[in-house]
Amino acid sequence: MEYGLTRTISIIYILMGCGLMVAILKGISMQGIVLNWKTDIWIPLIIVIGSIGTIRLTKWGRWISYLVSFFFLFSVPIGTFLGGFMIWHLTKYRAKFCRWY
Repeated sequence: MEYGLTRTISIIYILMGCGLMVAILKGISMQGIVLNWKTDIWIPLIIVIGSIGTIRLTKWGRWISYLVSFFFLFSVPIGTFLGGFMIWHLTKYRAKFCRWY
């Protein structure tokens, strides 16, 4: 099945989301801000869930990955590359994402 590099980029998103979850659960501070698991765990959770939906070729996973990739565009330079590349692949191969479950 041909659908570009969406699976590869989704796996990278999952790894980034899991790494951020571990950092949040350990209470690590980033740029002087202490991460709290009660309020900050939602962002990496959305990243992981959306990436799993993208790997499964679901429509909701594609839309969540669009949203996550849009916000990654502001993380120069790696996030910009990954976010832009993912948006391009999600748009190019949008016909492959046909399931809602």
